[in-house]
Amino acid sequence: MSTVILAEKPSQALAYVSALKQNTKKDGYFEIKDPLFTDETFITFSFGHLVELAEPGHYDEKWQKWQLESLPIFPDRYDFEVATDKKNSLILFQNFSKRPIQSLLQQIATEKVKISLGQLSIKQTPFLKIKHIKDYGSIA
Repeated sequence: MSTVILAEKPSQALAYVSALKQNTKKDGYFEIKDPLFTDETFITFSFGHLVELAEPGHYDEKWQKWQLESLPIFPDRYDFEVATDKKNSLILFQNFSKRPIQSLLQQIATEKVKISLGQLSIKQTPFLKIKHIKDYGSIA
């Protein structure tokens, strides 16, 4: 089993890594060897939102072009799309999800990250458990 810690941004990942015994920097993540974690452990990061609300034109063709008369726009349901500049982060995140993962420790420093990662995790990844880092207390 593996543990994946997803930090909101690179500086946050570096802060976690610096508090742990041994790490190896890889492309977009760190491999961690530390007595705190008995299993294979990785720390990866994103740059803010991995997903965002779909544009209005996604819901109805009449909303493709912004017009004052169309406002406010309230679709029946809200859909999420992968942020264009975050596709590489998502691919890396999905590659971790193909491993047998014991838990995903989400960094929830901001409400925005909690919502976007929660939606992404529930809808697009087959984790056995999803836990917030708050459930574990401080790891430093």
